[in-house]
Amino acid sequence: MSKFLPLTHYNEPLAGGYRLLPFNFTPLDAADYVATTSVGEFVVLDRATLERFARHQLLPNDPFYNLLKAKHFFLDDDSSVALDLLTDEMLEFCKQHQVLISTSLDGAAELHNKNRPRPGRDSNARAIAGIQLAREKLGHDRVSAVMTTTSASLSLGREIIDEYVRQGFDGIFLRPLSPYGFAVKTKSYNAYDRHEWLRFFVDGLDYILELNRRGTRFIEQYSATILTKMLTPRNPGYVDLQSPAGIGIGVLVYNYDGDVYASDEGRMLAEMGHKNFRLGNVHTNTYEDILLSDQLLEPLEQSFTGSVPMCSECAFEPFCGAEPVYHYATQRDYVGRKAESDFCQRNMGIFRHLIGLMRADDEIEHIFRSWVFR
Repeated sequence: MSKFLPLTHYNEPLAGGYRLLPFNFTPLDAADYVATTSVGEFVVLDRATLERFARHQLLPNDPFYNLLKAKHFFLDDDSSVALDLLTDEMLEFCKQHQVLISTSLDGAAELHNKNRPRPGRDSNARAIAGIQLAREKLGHDRVSAVMTTTSASLSLGREIIDEYVRQGFDGIFLRPLSPYGFAVKTKSYNAYDRHEWLRFFVDGLDYILELNRRGTRFIEQYSATILTKMLTPRNPGYVDLQSPAGIGIGVLVYNYDGDVYASDEGRMLAEMGHKNFRLGNVHTNTYEDILLSDQLLEPLEQSFTGSVPMCSECAFEPFCGAEPVYHYATQRDYVGRKAESDFCQRNMGIFRHLIGLMRADDEIEHIFRSWVFR
């Protein structure tokens, strides 16, 4: 007899309580644990809180309740997806103030519902309904979507792209999971490696090029960003491909408590206790304090790729950029050892592939140029 209850037990809604979603936990130190979900969300919990949560004893007034709910560790009767919360009043505000809306769309219903579970298993249907509503109120081009590549996504790249085409999007950003926070401490960032992701990316890009050849204009957005740097004098402003780094210059992130971070990844690191990229707080610091803080100026000073070891000698340096948050997260150094950097190895793989495609096929170069000069 199994010591585990059947899966149907966990699928039953708990009246007045919550239902656990799949997660892992790993000791962080003597007192704390890191809990992670299948799509890369993470949170640090002390043992007592973890036990209360796992035993369905976490109360709504507990500080961790809403955090765990927002990160999809459990579902309760009020669980929803972000676009479900949109009202006509909110959309009117977005329209008046030219606010753009972005949401998650991981693929077709089966994959999206697996990655974003909720009661009724209808996350995909709700996301699509929210996208359509926002488009009606704001305009088609005011709503975008991003996907998360989980291990379940790796064999479904073409199906994911088909779903984006079906939903009327003109492009997709094929992006890997980011290793911020939980991966550094638990070494659990092993759902797939950079080689598997590059195979996923190459196959997806091949399929996108095939769609373009058939007359369906569709863009792989990360490639288009890199190609803009390769083929034009323009800087597309993508934060991860800037020198000096784009943190704090191209982006500022305001947290719910007023804390200001140099990037969203810096905010994620702070949840793990590493507040190197916290620049200040809007309630206690001035704009000048925040933008001139050592927390920002120090990593920026170290992020000029033209003077960074290995970057300065790399043929791809003009197309690439510094990513001090990534390298601090993985190597505890703003510059990092480039030979050991998945950021560098992944980007160099993409650079080589894009250049190789253009050299081998004039039609592909024409398609790429149409993505850049649009």
